[in-house]
Amino acid sequence: MALKDEWRSQREERQTQTRERSEEVQTQIQNLNDQRQAATAQLQDQLRQFRTELAQGEADRRLRGQQQQEDLQTYAQELREEIEDFLETSTTERFLMSDEVATHLQETMERLQTETQNFLRVARQSRQQRYGELQEDLAEFIEDLHLQMDSYRQQLEQQRQERIAEIQSRKTEVKKTLSSTRQQHQESAQALQLELDSFIQSLRDYRQSLYQAVWGDTPVGVAPPAVKPKPAFKSKRPKASPKAAPAPKPAVAVPKPAPRAATAPPPAPEPVTEKADKKNVNNLSTEEEQVYNFLRKSPSSRLTVIEEALGINRVQAVDTLRSLIKKGMVTQRDRLYSVL
Repeated sequence: MALKDEWRSQREERQTQTRERSEEVQTQIQNLNDQRQAATAQLQDQLRQFRTELAQGEADRRLRGQQQQEDLQTYAQELREEIEDFLETSTTERFLMSDEVATHLQETMERLQTETQNFLRVARQSRQQRYGELQEDLAEFIEDLHLQMDSYRQQLEQQRQERIAEIQSRKTEVKKTLSSTRQQHQESAQALQLELDSFIQSLRDYRQSLYQAVWGDTPVGVAPPAVKPKPAFKSKRPKASPKAAPAPKPAVAVPKPAPRAATAPPPAPEPVTEKADKKNVNNLSTEEEQVYNFLRKSPSSRLTVIEEALGINRVQAVDTLRSLIKKGMVTQRDRLYSVL
């Protein structure tokens, strides 16, 4: 019974709180509506005032526009009148100035014609005098050029004779060197052939002694083959001796063949180099002299090798080699450049 009364009292309290809260919410809503209506009325008053001010400003602007248009029309009329006056004055002054300019221009043309005729007469006389002097200078230059050409032809002929004599002497030296080298090769080949024959004979003697040591007597019906004479120089390398038939190896001391004497290699022939013309070498530029000296040290060089060795680009290398070829100091064959 007590619980029921307590529940009823709590329910009444809750209902009372709910009514109070609803009354408070209704009061707050009413206050918010009143505030919104007041703000709306204030905004309407401000909008009405803005529209009034805007209409008044539009009227003022139209009034100022009309006034400015009237002022502009007045200014345009005044400007048109001033331009008409200026054009009339300018036309009159232009006519006057045209007469004066025509007179001045005529006088200037007459003066220029007189000056031009005088200048042409003086220039013609000077040209004739200069032409005579140039004819004399040209005749002297042609005569000197003929003399220089004759002297240069004589020098070239003398240089060619000297070059031919030098080449002949070089050829003689090379032939002597080659003949001496060939003779040394033949002598070394003969010595090697003698050593090979002695070595083959020692092997035969050793085979016979070994057979006698094993079997106790000499082989019957087996004659040592005769040594065939061989030409003095047939090939650079001697042929190996034929292998003997295999035999049982007794425990006997094997005589070692005497070592062959080492033959010194034949001296290589000296390279044939021709001396360049001193006059042409002195007339070379720095790049041409560098390329020429490099080709003398390294003949038969390609273009890329010359560029890498001297540190120059392709255009400089091609121009320098073309100039040396024209001067007859360098030759090209199969993309290889050599000194003549």
